Parts: sequence; C-alpha cells; structure tokens
Amino acid sequence: MMGMGTKTKKQHYVPRFYLRNFSNPQNGRYTIWCFNKNDKHFFCTPVENICFEKHFYGHGESGEGLEQLFRDIEGNASNAIWEIVNRRSITDLSQESKMSMSLFLASQFVRSKERRMLIKSMTTSLKEHLQNENLSEKLKNELQEIDTEEFIHSQHVSTIQSIPRYALLINKMKWFVFFNTTPMPLWTSDNPLVLDNNLNRGSFGRLGLKCRGIEIHIPLNPMLSLAVVDPIYSLSFDALPITDVQHIIYLNSLQVKQSTMFVFSKDSNFNLAEKILMDLPDLGDPNRKRVTLGDTNKEVKTS
Repeated sequence: MMGMGTKTKKQHYVPRFYLRNFSNPQNGRYTIWCFNKNDKHFFCTPVENICFEKHFYGHGESGEGLEQLFRDIEGNASNAIWEIVNRRSITDLSQESKMSMSLFLASQFVRSKERRMLIKSMTTSLKEHLQNENLSEKLKNELQEIDTEEFIHSQHVSTIQSIPRYALLINKMKWFVFFNTTPMPLWTSDNPLVLDNNLNRGSFGRLGLKCRGIEIHIPLNPMLSLAVVDPIYSLSFDALPITDVQHIIYLNSLQVKQSTMFVFSKDSNFNLAEKILMDLPDLGDPNRKRVTLGDTNKEVKTS
C-alpha cells in the first residue's frame, strides 16, 4: 500500500505494461514510436511518458481509489494477456483468466481520454441543440453547467462504476485471436480498444456493446490481436492467421480513426496514418465533434 507521501499524480489511462508490448527495450527503458495526429509528426519516447494526465481521475482519495482499482485489474489481466500471447489461442484460457481479461477490456472501454472527449462532445451537442429552445430558467441554468470541465469529469468517473456490468457482457461474447503473418505490424493507440459493426454499418447507435453485430478489437502486440464479437456470428475457430495485409490495414485504420491524438507502433512507418489524415483531416483535431443531434428525429449519431 502506498504511503501518504506517494500519491499518484501521473494517472495513466492506457497501462504501461500493455504499451511495453509494442515497445523496443533500450538501455533498460521501453521506448515506443508515437504518431501525433494533430501535427502529423512522429517521435520515439519511453512508454511512461505517454497516455497520462495529472489527476486524470481526480485528486485525493477518490483519484487514488480509482488508480488502485485499475492497478488491480491490470495486474490480473497481465497474466491473462501473457497466456493468450504465448499460446496464440484462447482455447485453454481458464474462466478466471477470461474474467480478468473481460474486466481489463471493460476498463479500457470506459477509462480512456477518448471516452471523456466523447462525453464532452455529447454535452456540447446537446447544449447547441437546445440553446434556441424555449426553456425554463432552471433548465437554462442546468444547460450552462453540463459542458463544464467539472461536470464532464464527474460524468466520466461515474461511468467507471459500470466496469463489472460491461465485463459480464464481454465475457459472454465470442472470443478469438488473429495472429499477424504480414510484414506490417499491428498498431495501438491512446484508445486501444476499438469498435466496429459490419452488420449495421451506417445505422444509428451501432457501436453499443449490446448492438447486433458489434465487434471489439484490441491488439495485444504487433503480431496478435484479440477480437470479441456478437455471439450471433458462427465461428468454428478460436485463432486465425492473417496473411492479407489489407486486414492489418483495416485494424490499424480503426486505431487511427478512434484514437484521440496518438497512434503507437514498434517502428516509425506511419504512412497509412498520414494517408488517412489526408482524406479525413478532422481526425487530427482532438476537439473534433464526435456526436451530432439530429434536427428532426432527435436521434444521436456518433462518428
């Protein structure tokens, strides 16, 4: 247990043990290549220097309590990831290890900077959508408060309470791994758990964990990616080699599109990221609009 004088100020939202899987050991440190989507520059840095903010989860006991929660989740998940990576399969993964991994995936689903930016985008869009409506003074005052940093922080922290519920959903889905046999490494990012839905492409609200056709992807190292998908998919395998580089491009593209600011790799070739940002320059803005409220049907569209 940490003493009173060792309070955690640098609070990471992507674990260092995970980032080391994409790093290069150098003089006793683990360095990783980083691509900045905003200025399109790349650089190499130790993993402890990325994916953190001071007091990201809060000051004092509340922030420390969440940090301890994540340390416990990470400690158990690191063993599960080691099992998956070494076996390149989930066949013999124990139920205990699978639940540890489910909690880790659920924590990455809610704890990231991107999750906070999504909440900020939702509140901003709601405020913009309602600002010209005939609201009571009470509602107008409440509307002024919902896009403050304090409100957004509190909303983000409150979603962390949902980790056990999300973990149960994830645990019941179908799991398998892709192992990369191409020359192109798998990338990760400051939001490593990415979502897609190839059954409901283009529809509203298609990326919820209960959505029909939902897919969760998270790379575990440059050569292995874990997929957790809707049980409606009929899969007769738990591990599949990737021989077509287009599949790696697809997975890496998700990391570029769904990250907040940074993409990470074991090497310095970020040509794909540069091309994506040429076509979709708004992805380079960390404050980009992520949610739009429809004008007629009041449905929420998420990018």
